[in-house]
Amino acid sequence: MKKDLKQLIYLIVSCKLAFLLAYRRLTSMFARTKLGFLWISISSLITSSLIFAVYSIVFKIENSVEYFSYLVLGVAIWFAITFPLNNFANTFKTHKGKILNTTLKGSFFVMEEMAYSLYNAVLITSSSLLILVFIRPYYLINFVKASIYIIPILLLFLFSIGTFLVYLSARFKDFIQIIPLIIQITFVTSPIMYPKKGLGPLAEYLLFNPIYLVFDVIRTSIISPGEFPSSIKFIPLLFISLIFMSILAVRIMRKFDQKVFYWL
Repeated sequence: MKKDLKQLIYLIVSCKLAFLLAYRRLTSMFARTKLGFLWISISSLITSSLIFAVYSIVFKIENSVEYFSYLVLGVAIWFAITFPLNNFANTFKTHKGKILNTTLKGSFFVMEEMAYSLYNAVLITSSSLLILVFIRPYYLINFVKASIYIIPILLLFLFSIGTFLVYLSARFKDFIQIIPLIIQITFVTSPIMYPKKGLGPLAEYLLFNPIYLVFDVIRTSIISPGEFPSSIKFIPLLFISLIFMSILAVRIMRKFDQKVFYWL
């Protein structure tokens, strides 16, 4: 237990440097571009607009404004959740040189990837919310009210699941290929681009998918004014599960940090 606490303190102390390196990584990616960070937001909005243009015609959507809001917010949240998962699977591969040639622990690069993911999540969701505020002003109010549980859930989810993916992908290389496949299957089979009611009674079973459950809690909390999401009954269990998994993630870091060098 003391060793786990020591590992947790190390992670907290390393946050400042991790966020600094993540920011520099983000700025270097868009160096010499005119729009800079805005490209992250633009890519999400273009994807949403193209999907809206196709689906609104094919499925003859009646309330186009409501569907556009539903879709833009859904795509933004989906990117904010799944973009980090793909990156986590490649974390040690991306930072292989630093791990082999510096004294920094492998867990430090998990924190850097976490910081990088949060930067991207903020850029994607904030730009979408700012646009949707002009269409649905109450979205911002709902987000502020629900942030008391939305933000902790997202942080715990990314930290715990991200840690599992990082170390599993380093130890078993096939995981790097499996993760994108799981995300694609979840995207296609989940009501992200279409209303959940379209699945009928099958929709309730989707809440057993942890990726979609987190997604549903966030989006429904924002688009349903004055209402809790239908998945609210899962939130206490979700919190307990994520806290337990986060404790396990810290233990995994402590136990396998010294072995990462040999896995690479």
